[in-house]
Amino acid sequence: MVAMFGMVIASGIRMLSKVDFNRQENLLIIACSVGLGLGVTVQPALFAKLPASIQILTSNGIVVGSVCAIVLNLVFNLKRHDKATPAQDTKDLPKAGAANQ
Repeated sequence: MVAMFGMVIASGIRMLSKVDFNRQENLLIIACSVGLGLGVTVQPALFAKLPASIQILTSNGIVVGSVCAIVLNLVFNLKRHDKATPAQDTKDLPKAGAANQ
């Protein structure tokens, strides 16, 4: 059992070693997800007023931290991806149905 948790921790550390900690967005993602995950674990009644269907997701700190990290990662990286990808110029693309010569 201890070896299994050790492997999970080692895999997590390996994934975090690839993160660019110079970007403030990445630090915010890690801080919020770890903070919410630990907060739910330490204070289980934190989301007690929510409906039972949502409490299924919010009763476990790992789930809350993971969902927070995924959502923030999508928000920050989609925004960054949209800025980094210039609009493609469509005049150089072949027209549909045109034969290659």
